[in-house]
Order: sequence, then structure tokens, then C-alpha cells
Amino acid sequence: IRRGEQGSADVCRLMGVVEAVNYTKQTTVADGHSRPDGTRWMPEGKRLNMGAKCPVTKYMKCVEAESEEEAQEYSRAFIRDVRDRAREVVGRDYINPDDSTLDYVLVFIPNEPMYRYIQQLGADVVEEPLRNRVVLCSPLSLFAILSIIRHALDNFAIEQASDEILSDLAVFDRQWGNFVDQM
Repeated sequence: IRRGEQGSADVCRLMGVVEAVNYTKQTTVADGHSRPDGTRWMPEGKRLNMGAKCPVTKYMKCVEAESEEEAQEYSRAFIRDVRDRAREVVGRDYINPDDSTLDYVLVFIPNEPMYRYIQQLGADVVEEPLRNRVVLCSPLSLFAILSIIRHALDNFAIEQASDEILSDLAVFDRQWGNFVDQM
């Protein structure tokens, strides 16, 4: 398992999100050949896809560079790779409302320092993916996103159950009224 996939699986495990119950790994999408690293199941048959590919090697070379020039060279290469990965995700049919996906896709950045570095390099590095409905997320922000999704799903389930209870109570009330009338 690649570093990003393992990191996202670890976050899911911490959240109590269970593979094959709440999400799948490497499931082929409608285009027949693309496979997101993870797909979270949502209500009404919707899905949220996530890619976990990130250029860790170039980031490490940037951090370990021995000169400023070398660091800048690796930094440019790293950012180029981050942009390329975000663009790849857009081109892979991970966002396809006709295939019941949500209008956004997540791209997992496997560690906080790398994510912070991307954030510090400028708004355009994050804004371009957002314009294409790609959300870059770190372990902490993935945890927050999954928490929000989990609470939304719990609220959805409660709402569904409440609607069923109210419907059953309305039927009972009509039947009780019929019973009272006959007595």
C-alpha cells in the first residue's frame, strides 16, 4: 500500500469507518478503467471518491536539499506534481453525477507538514483544484471532513427514522379514531 492510501486508511480506522461497510478501495468508476483509492458511500446511492496519490519523494528532496537553489528547484517540481495529481483526478471521472458521485473529490496529502507547505506556497496551488471541485486534505482535515460526513449521515438516518415513526403514528391515530367511533 502506498503511503497516501495507508494514511487515509488509518484516518478512516480512527473514525470507525469500516472498509466494505462504509467505503471501498480501488473500485472501478463508470469510465471502466479509473479506480479511486477510496470511495465513501453516501445516502441515496451517492458516493464520494478520493485519490491518495501525492509526490512524497519530491517533497522529501525539497526538505533535504543542501542549497537554496536546489530547494527551489525541488519545490517547483513538487508543486507541479501536486497540480498534476489534482488535474489527473479531474480527468478520471471521479466526479460524475451521472454515476451518482458527489460534485467534489478529495485528494489526500499524507502528512501535515507537506499539506502546510502546499498551503504556504500560495493560494493558487489550492484554489485551482477547488475551482475544479477537488479538495486537498491532510490527515487532520480528512478527519474533520469524515466527521462532518458521519454526523450528516447520522442526522439523515435519524430524519428517515423520524419520518417513518411520524407516518406510523398518523396511521395509528386514524385507526384509533376508527376504533373509538365503532366503540
